[in-house]
Amino acid sequence: MKIVNNVQQQSDEWLEFREGKITGTKLKNIYQRRKSASPKEGFYELIAEMVQTAPISADLYEFRMDGRVFSMMERGSLLEPEAVEAFEKKTKKTVINDGAVWVADKDERIMVSPDGYIVDDNGKITEAVEIKCPAAKVVLRCLVENKYPAEYHEQALQYFIVNEDLQTLYFVVYTDLLPGLSLQIFPIHRKNVADEVAEMEAFELETLKRIDEIIKGLSK
Repeated sequence: MKIVNNVQQQSDEWLEFREGKITGTKLKNIYQRRKSASPKEGFYELIAEMVQTAPISADLYEFRMDGRVFSMMERGSLLEPEAVEAFEKKTKKTVINDGAVWVADKDERIMVSPDGYIVDDNGKITEAVEIKCPAAKVVLRCLVENKYPAEYHEQALQYFIVNEDLQTLYFVVYTDLLPGLSLQIFPIHRKNVADEVAEMEAFELETLKRIDEIIKGLSK
């Protein structure tokens, strides 16, 4: 066993020293009793720590660069214009990002904030873009499993619920931390999620109806 004495715990040096190594804390997120099971999150985190180009504190979930600290959400907002540019270059499509909010015709309380959209020759918005700039471990999972993160599925469906003209949502996963893996595009087509969209829309409308009834009862 080798003992390293010059790394103080909880320091930046300690955080960087731990990256790419299986520690006692990380082991529970990596170890699997069944070898055939899909890799756990810690598996991708370990790979990310080995290949990413900037240090990430998994414990603090922060990005450190040039002496500044950003939350992953802040970092995602900063990278969004880069992601749009990369998407446009890859697809030859022109993305409009005017900060608009979309609301549904059936109930204006059902809405979505698009990261970007594409207008067709008839002036209709038939394509849209949702951009995520997640941690490197998430980017790697998308690559290996060839799909966007499941936790954003309902958010993706909301685009189709609000915009009845929408036919395709491009779910974009972007990073500048993994060389050669900056852009992944996962097209989601209405025809493939139509049943889920209908089910989710019905649920939202029924939920709002129940809320209205409760509020009405409170005013009596």
